[in-house]
Amino acid sequence: MGWSPVASASYRLDEEQWARAVAQLGAVSAAWGGRLRRVKRLAEALQETSTTGG
Repeated sequence: MGWSPVASASYRLDEEQWARAVAQLGAVSAAWGGRLRRVKRLAEALQETSTTGG
């Protein structure tokens, strides 16, 4: 049998592990939010520069 993209797995987490996972996902989300805001500012600045001829 070869590799199948459809797989099933189950995991058990206690409350502490769950809280840690949620905190880590929150941190990753915040970091990506910051990156996307910076990209947006850069894109807007480039667009403004290209439309003003600067």
